[in-house]
Amino acid sequence: MTYTLRDACDLAEAVRYAEDIPATAICGAASTEKDRIKRYFTTSSLRISPQLTPELSIILTNTCNFLRLPKENVHAWVYPSAEIQAYCVGNDAQECFIRVSSGVVQLLNAKELAFVIGHEVGHFLLRHNSDSDIFSGSSLEDTMRSKSAEISADRLGLLACGDLEPAICAMLKTLSGLGGDHINLDIPAFLNELRSVSEIRTLDAEIWNTHPPLPLRVKALLWFSMGKTFASYTDGDVAGKMEKNALDQKVFNDMKSQLGDFTQQQFDQAEEEVQLWLSAVAVCRDGRLDKSEQQKLNTDLGLEATQKLISFLSMHSAEEIDAVLLEKLNSACENYQHLAPTRSRQVIPELINEVSSRFQQSDLRQFIRDKSHLLSEISVNIISSG
Repeated sequence: MTYTLRDACDLAEAVRYAEDIPATAICGAASTEKDRIKRYFTTSSLRISPQLTPELSIILTNTCNFLRLPKENVHAWVYPSAEIQAYCVGNDAQECFIRVSSGVVQLLNAKELAFVIGHEVGHFLLRHNSDSDIFSGSSLEDTMRSKSAEISADRLGLLACGDLEPAICAMLKTLSGLGGDHINLDIPAFLNELRSVSEIRTLDAEIWNTHPPLPLRVKALLWFSMGKTFASYTDGDVAGKMEKNALDQKVFNDMKSQLGDFTQQQFDQAEEEVQLWLSAVAVCRDGRLDKSEQQKLNTDLGLEATQKLISFLSMHSAEEIDAVLLEKLNSACENYQHLAPTRSRQVIPELINEVSSRFQQSDLRQFIRDKSHLLSEISVNIISSG
């Protein structure tokens, strides 16, 4: 059967993890960029081809077939390095450029290598490279999106190799650098290892990693292998298998139990800070804080936060209070934007609307805009977007 790129993209979308939100805009690489990539890879690496690397070419062809992708849409090279690495580059919607280290090729067998190549092809099919921020790790929000993208790409890798065992072996080998002689894949024993660490909270530093911890990736792949989607694409029996939304929820729960609490706490704290200083700006516009306004603050922010705010206000004169509060609001907006660029652009305007309504100040947004000389460009853009 002859497949098209559209067939492969449809397959990728069918297995995409629910938290892996598609990019809103798909960019096409300029021809000069594609030419630059091809030239650099060809002059610094060995292109995978039937003539020069026949066994690797067969693996690449089979991977494309399993993913319903025409072989001509994929270009792959091997570069000389002992590092265990493979990556997909460029944001072209038609051509996929993959580079694999010789260390990976020498470490993995054919099916394991198919998982790795399928994973990288998955990034191309899911258009992950069209979003410049997703793998940057520049914000907490981006790292969570990146982790979700890796879960999706792992699913394409599993479809490419067709079997859970080589997929997990590929993960273990690339993580440890050990060859097959040193690894005995006892999946039940490995699952026991996963259970033994599941009660240990992930370090905060791991939250900022663009890839999920190995235990989470393996569990996510196990859930996917139990689903109807995987069975249907591998000619298996779908009877009794999980629906995709059910297994996605299990993956989400696993991610949340290991990573989500810390992440959500950071987002919540940043949002509360913005709400606090927005409320302070609103109630102090007239130079005083009356009892009815204090009661509203107690309801919205809580007694402790309100008392801290009153104590803070008491340390500043009426003449300087506007500038001080706007400086605090500016810092809070910037911090939220740093943690969650997309989320903050949606939430902050909503908070302004809520505070405006709460304190009956329909002109609050305009009041803040008029003080834009006291705010950073980032804060002004977010506030003005409502």
